[in-house]
Amino acid sequence: MMLSSNSFDQASPINPVVHLTFQAYLRSTPARLKSAIAHATSNKYALGVKLVRGAYHPQEIENHASNPANKGTLPPVWSEKNETDKCYNQCVELLLDELASVTQGKQPSIGLLFGTHNKESCNTVISGLVERHMGTVETNEQGKEVVRVPPSVSAQVLVGQLLGMADELTNYVSSRLNSPNSPIVLKCIPYGRLEDVMPYLGRRAVENKSVLGNSNTSIERQRISQELRRRFFNRA
Repeated sequence: MMLSSNSFDQASPINPVVHLTFQAYLRSTPARLKSAIAHATSNKYALGVKLVRGAYHPQEIENHASNPANKGTLPPVWSEKNETDKCYNQCVELLLDELASVTQGKQPSIGLLFGTHNKESCNTVISGLVERHMGTVETNEQGKEVVRVPPSVSAQVLVGQLLGMADELTNYVSSRLNSPNSPIVLKCIPYGRLEDVMPYLGRRAVENKSVLGNSNTSIERQRISQELRRRFFNRA
């Protein structure tokens, strides 16, 4: 689908319309990313990448262990969460390297959506833009440091969280990145009939239960409590 929808041969240059999801909890993801980049370059289309951590980790481990043929082999997913975190951030660096190599071109050849509820990963994206000269550190009117991202970059990079999850993180990333010509931070909103979107929301709830961890869950509960007090009693 990307070969036709994201082809360079279309009438006008566009950013990727179709994105492929890559899950960082899979051990194979860094190699698959490199393969996808090479394939897009060889076939002259813009590669769309949505990088997420992934769901169903317990099921992947259980299915691998239950198959006798897999005895003595590693499961397809990382065994520990910190391994998934490390892989995600390494993939961020890989993708930003690729973006930095093409930002001078006349036509975009890669579009990136970093889907994450992890602050460290968001900071990896932000610092990675600065380190590769795709963002400039400035001081805003409130005296706080922000990263100004030029249109040539902001049109090809997005950082997103699900609506109703990690809103504090969304606000944090929005306050750190200044991209006046194009939004760079978004909230993903499932749209459709209730019976159509509930399975998706259920999977995301399971995913976030396994990856948020106790500390982040506590922070999220505090944020929700503060917001409820603000709405009902008009106080922090």
